[in-house]
Amino acid sequence: MVCAMRKPWLLGIFPLLAVACARHPASPSEVLDQAARDSLGAAPSARALSLSGFHAYLVEGDAKKAQDRFDEALKKDPLEPYGLYGQHILAYRIAQPGRALEAALKLTEAAPRHPLAVIGARSAFDLAGAAASFDDAILAHATRALQAGLRGDAAYLLRSAAGIIHSQRENSAAQAQILSELGVADQLTLLGPFSPFHVLGFDVAIPPEQTGGMGPGFVGPFGELKPRILRLPEGRVSLAGEGPLGDIYVLAVDVDAPVDATHVVRTVTSVPHKVYLDGELLYQRRSFERFEPTVSTAGVALSAGRHRVVVKLAKEDRSASFGLSLVREDGQPARLRFSPAEGKAPRWNGATKVDVAGSIRPRRAWRMRCDRRPASCSPISLPLAMDWCATGTVPSA
Repeated sequence: MVCAMRKPWLLGIFPLLAVACARHPASPSEVLDQAARDSLGAAPSARALSLSGFHAYLVEGDAKKAQDRFDEALKKDPLEPYGLYGQHILAYRIAQPGRALEAALKLTEAAPRHPLAVIGARSAFDLAGAAASFDDAILAHATRALQAGLRGDAAYLLRSAAGIIHSQRENSAAQAQILSELGVADQLTLLGPFSPFHVLGFDVAIPPEQTGGMGPGFVGPFGELKPRILRLPEGRVSLAGEGPLGDIYVLAVDVDAPVDATHVVRTVTSVPHKVYLDGELLYQRRSFERFEPTVSTAGVALSAGRHRVVVKLAKEDRSASFGLSLVREDGQPARLRFSPAEGKAPRWNGATKVDVAGSIRPRRAWRMRCDRRPASCSPISLPLAMDWCATGTVPSA
């Protein structure tokens, strides 16, 4: 106490030290601010001009200046991905979907490995079937983009866009070829219902998810369950005809892979489900607990030979539209052969999951990562800002 009274100035040091050590977070627009300064130099790069265009659009709110910057960037480098993406979003701003599609398709072809290629492919997917001229452009560019090395979700979306076009043009052979390249299951074995309940039966283990077996002899709440084989020419199944009583179904298929390759197992549905590959639980969609995306994926190292995919699904008294595919991560055609799952599983000792860059991520993962910089996740930031928000850096070409 005596020492404290003799040196009261010591008490004032601690607040000063706290202020001196406080960390000042970087500005959410730091990358764009630097690009805007670089663009004023004697010989700015196409990348600096492109990012300065986003600075003009997102920070300054000057669309005309942004357009000039993007135009200048593409004069320096016609293949600059950020310049093409800038042209894409500004074309939509002035209600020119044709110009937006042209920029999006050029983006997938010029920078097939860039993260923005996924956005370009998504734009093509959204515009598929809107106009005959659009469809012709999509089909032409899709072939070249895939040959250039488009992969992951970008390859999936662009092939899907081509499949939509062939379907609308009633070109069944071309559509079947696209579905085969996408690794879409064209037949499934259906078994169920296993439970009298909907959600309550979701986590109760049933024999097919324990052993992978799909033979007869299983018993449900209403008697013996007999496997039914479903043919899916368009790659989707609906359980709307199963009625309101009972739930928990199993969809299974055997997959023959010709070569060792990394695949992305992908399901599209709005109902709860679990996906197993050779006994390994890849993921589960628990939409009765929280909001979940309708698209779920997992990367797997698929070895040559036969494998079994088992999906446990809760219909929840809905139509339960469902689609399954095993697309090649490298963008190459899947070339898988599907057959109805019957009897004992060919193997049920687990599968190797791999982290696949560029595949779709759950929406909640983006939300958690964006919480680090909420200011940079405003609605005007556009999909491009997701990477800045998550990492604070701009992906390279």
